[in-house]
Amino acid sequence: MKLATFTEEVKFQRLDLAIEVIMKPGETYLVPDFVVEKVKQLNPKVIKKSSDLYHRFRRYNVNIDLNDKILLIIRSGGIGDLLFLTPMAREVKKRYPDSKIFLVCMEQYHEMFKGLPFYDAVFPIPVAFSVIQKEVRYPMTDSNSYCFSMESLIEEDKRAKEQNVYELLAEEFGFLDVDLAPQVYLNENKLKEIKDLFFKEPKDFNKLNIGYQFTASSAIRTVKPQYTLGFLNIWEVPDTRIFLIDSKHKKDFIKYYLKRVDNPLINEGRLEIIDVSSYGLDYAQLVALVSLLDFVIGPDSSIMHLAECFGKPKLGLFAAFHSELRLKNYKNTVALDVFTDCKYIVSKKYSSCFIHGDVCPKAKDLKRYFAPCMDFLTPYNVVGATYAFLQDLKLIEISMDSKYKFSVKKKLDL
Repeated sequence: MKLATFTEEVKFQRLDLAIEVIMKPGETYLVPDFVVEKVKQLNPKVIKKSSDLYHRFRRYNVNIDLNDKILLIIRSGGIGDLLFLTPMAREVKKRYPDSKIFLVCMEQYHEMFKGLPFYDAVFPIPVAFSVIQKEVRYPMTDSNSYCFSMESLIEEDKRAKEQNVYELLAEEFGFLDVDLAPQVYLNENKLKEIKDLFFKEPKDFNKLNIGYQFTASSAIRTVKPQYTLGFLNIWEVPDTRIFLIDSKHKKDFIKYYLKRVDNPLINEGRLEIIDVSSYGLDYAQLVALVSLLDFVIGPDSSIMHLAECFGKPKLGLFAAFHSELRLKNYKNTVALDVFTDCKYIVSKKYSSCFIHGDVCPKAKDLKRYFAPCMDFLTPYNVVGATYAFLQDLKLIEISMDSKYKFSVKKKLDL
């Protein structure tokens, strides 16, 4: 992360997220490294001044009393990474109630966090230093302004390959004993919107409502879509609604596979598959939806961590990363982990490659897209684990005779 001043107007755009920030000449902005590098490539004369973040802010120090001081916590995204930081921010505010804690992240995540009591404000990336200064209301100096940047910590720190992410962050913050439960803000207006959209009738609450995350943010951590199709085709629990969760950018991709779903329960009106991507939900609406679900299934991605915020039972599907690196401290959680002898393994402890990004080197060797280790998470393995967990949770009942017979066991919850 850099502090940069420009000689002329610079426009920062993310077309996929409908984000546009105009950076004015003469103002000092907190910007990602890649923005400064891109501007340098296009026209280096546009950059009047560029310096490391810690030239203006002191690095967070575990020995500092933060009362009457400012702490900027910085992470661009995504959802999981920002949730990992919430126990730390909550503990800082608990220990130093007179501190000011600001979260700096991409704007699309703001509604999920700005209502939390331990954040005094949430700022976008890029953000003008003057905007932060205005919120503080007193001069920011190198003796009262601190910063904790999570940028590259998970991706580049060797400890992240062997250590649970919450425990790693607690170590970074110097907290030996801290509540590691993540937290997200639930907007009541958004909750009403989701109820009106998906839970119009009381009977909708009395069905088994399952969230299934179709893809992760990376192909390395995604169960291939043919397996999700298989899961939907062999599902046998009647009175189930399966919410396929993904971004609006994936709706055509998901629609392609939904056309190939062939489950007799659908024709009987006993199974409903809801394509959430086609509704274009924002992140605050996604939070509200997860809060209403009974059970969640997904890879190492956002829905797992949101479900934990609401105490929802969940089944994690993990291969490239071992589940302990993310879900170790989660409650009501079962994970299916894949152990392989792939030549790209870097963690002997967990037999995982821990590769970030969207390209699996093994898949590239085999001239395919999705990581081959995820192939072990077959539809029958996932469905079987889901049935066993749901029965243990007493959400379904399985009667054994010549064929399995299922029934949903839920109390009406309005």
